[in-house]
Amino acid sequence: MFIRKTPKKEVRNNALTITYSDLELGLYGLAILDDENANDKMDYGLMLPKEWFSFSDYYHTGMTRPKFDRFDFILGTVVKTVSIKGRYL
Repeated sequence: MFIRKTPKKEVRNNALTITYSDLELGLYGLAILDDENANDKMDYGLMLPKEWFSFSDYYHTGMTRPKFDRFDFILGTVVKTVSIKGRYL
């Protein structure tokens, strides 16, 4: 697991493009958090997340954490584009 932070100032027209060129080939999964108060963690209200979140190529509709195999992908030798559609609860 590794964490990379991208400033919100990079958002243009409600979209953000991030390019990683230093990843090794292998199995990955992306979990994205809009850490609105910059405390490096997901904040919760009455058991539900208060901040925007998303996962790679997977729109989470459940009330519990998704299993890794729901949003994993294999990074091979071709360019991989991952779609992210987040949500608030």
